[in-house]
Amino acid sequence: ERRIAIGPINGRLHVLIYVKTAKAVRVISLRKANAREVRKYNECS
Repeated sequence: ERRIAIGPINGRLHVLIYVKTAKAVRVISLRKANAREVRKYNECS
């Protein structure tokens, strides 16, 4: 099951896609958040 985390890194909002397994957390991707994601993040925080 893929999960999404969003938060700032060095003042810029990023999106992390990852999977939790029994033994580890596996990162699928890490990228800068797009304008829609930034807007949604700001609305919810």
